[in-house]
Amino acid sequence: MNAEEYRARRAAMAAPAPRPTCQRCRKAEATCYCVALRPFTPPVQFVILQHYDEAANAIATARMAHLSMIGSRLFMDNHFDADPRVDALIAAPGVRNVLLYPAPDAVPLDSVLTADDPRPPVFWVLDAKWSRVNKLLRQSPNVRAIPMARFTPDRVSNFLVRKQPKPVCLSTIESIHLVIERYRRLHADPNRDHDGLIHAFDHMVQQQLVYVKQDNNRHFAMKQRRAERAATRSGA
Repeated sequence: MNAEEYRARRAAMAAPAPRPTCQRCRKAEATCYCVALRPFTPPVQFVILQHYDEAANAIATARMAHLSMIGSRLFMDNHFDADPRVDALIAAPGVRNVLLYPAPDAVPLDSVLTADDPRPPVFWVLDAKWSRVNKLLRQSPNVRAIPMARFTPDRVSNFLVRKQPKPVCLSTIESIHLVIERYRRLHADPNRDHDGLIHAFDHMVQQQLVYVKQDNNRHFAMKQRRAERAATRSGA
């Protein structure tokens, strides 16, 4: 065996085998949540703009929301300035674009949902770490120009595996669920198919809690073994 063959064999031995990945949700098959998805047609449309960093997060919820809502749009980038897909949707005739963002001058969500306007609203949702949202908007003036709406949640986030910066902050999928919930309540629509969003979300959260518990148990067991070895050495 020559040196080149030896290095190739060593590299093959060192490289871990790629994990099987679900092509739909793009998660490892062990964490695939597709079985929990309940696709439905929402009464209003959503466009989700996801930062690339958030797309790489194993517990991000934008794709989950997109796969749950028939007709929704999901775009990924570091910014959306001069993005022809985004610009085309913003300029589409006959719709009211509304950006969900808690700016001081944003109008209350309920006023948008009850407005006497025949144009259907299209809600734009930013999916990024809270620390990146402002930068994403600064670099996307086309999106920043969309009229903004804000809301105050009537519950805290159930994102038990991710810390929210404030009690009023919700995950992307929870925010979308709240918008549809408010819309249907204000329009006396008893349909509850949007609860499929929360069903998929809770499935993922509970799955992650199991992994966290397993990791904690392994960490505790390792500490116990190290302590036992140290005690054995000191007693020798």
